[in-house]
Amino acid sequence: MLTDEALVAGFEHLPAFGRRGRDRARALWGASVRIVHRPAVSPEAAVCREDAVFPAPAAPDLRPGDTWILPLSADPARRADFVAALRRAAVHLRGRRDVAVAPVPEATCGPLVLWAVTAARLLLPNPVRVAARFDVLGNHVAQTAIAFGADTLEGPVTAERSLPLAGVFRPTETSRPALEALVRFAGATPEPPRSPR
Repeated sequence: MLTDEALVAGFEHLPAFGRRGRDRARALWGASVRIVHRPAVSPEAAVCREDAVFPAPAAPDLRPGDTWILPLSADPARRADFVAALRRAAVHLRGRRDVAVAPVPEATCGPLVLWAVTAARLLLPNPVRVAARFDVLGNHVAQTAIAFGADTLEGPVTAERSLPLAGVFRPTETSRPALEALVRFAGATPEPPRSPR
């Protein structure tokens, strides 16, 4: 079992730490990555449920399909606080299926997010998914997060555009085909879309 100190120190050895997260994700889900449409979020504790986002208490009542947004401070001194929040979440999520946790930073910082994704993958119970929010992180950091243990890309998935006269479809950066291409370029396989409930 990893100590809190070892998890915090993982930031200093990010490539090796990230491989541990990726290996654990691959052991659980293979190379499969989900793409899930969710509304935009801010870096505050929240629960995403279908097309709604609402504030989350310390231990939210999560239903299958929900994502728990865990805020992430950009202050290096607060990394231990994030690890403590993950440990509490791990206890709360024990035995739950088809839920996800998404670390969301208060400020853009790729290495910090990659560390948080790996820490979440290593600490959370096995059936819990770890999501990278492409609306907050940007597509390329979210794509990189797959190599650090994320098994889900989440955010507002947009429709494809068509050229006005030719009727040719062209993907936007956040359309399903564009996100599937990101997943494939990360060396993973996009899961087929889920049917609506």
